[in-house]
Amino acid sequence: MQVSWALVVVTVHLATAQHSHKYFRFPVSPAHENECHDPMVDKYFAVGEEWGPKNANCKLSRCLRNEKGLFIDRISCDRIRDKIDLRQVKERHLYCRIAAGDRRQPFPGCCEQLVCKSREGGRSRRLTADELPLKPDELPHQIEYIE
Repeated sequence: MQVSWALVVVTVHLATAQHSHKYFRFPVSPAHENECHDPMVDKYFAVGEEWGPKNANCKLSRCLRNEKGLFIDRISCDRIRDKIDLRQVKERHLYCRIAAGDRRQPFPGCCEQLVCKSREGGRSRRLTADELPLKPDELPHQIEYIE
């Protein structure tokens, strides 16, 4: 029996969620037709199940099914540094820093975060997520098929 497989990589940049998705398709074992095999942890996972490493490598994996088969969706944190609109920081006179994520928290709480403050009436105020100086999402979805 010949097993053919393809590796599919999809990168999605979400300005609000700050996560990157990569989809991997692996060969399906006849004994596990409804499960994704993750070679990184050498385990099988049911469709819809989520898993991730504990206390390291802030990522989340999920087993998905579509008309082409089973896929593993690996979600990781975007590099916040690449998303900051420095022009806005300067124009709005913001004080910003990148705060490390809490590695004890599940994804996405373990991701680094942008923390910004503004001065209003002599007082410092932390910006809400909607007010952060982030670049608009300029990149289209990128799909790469490797067979």
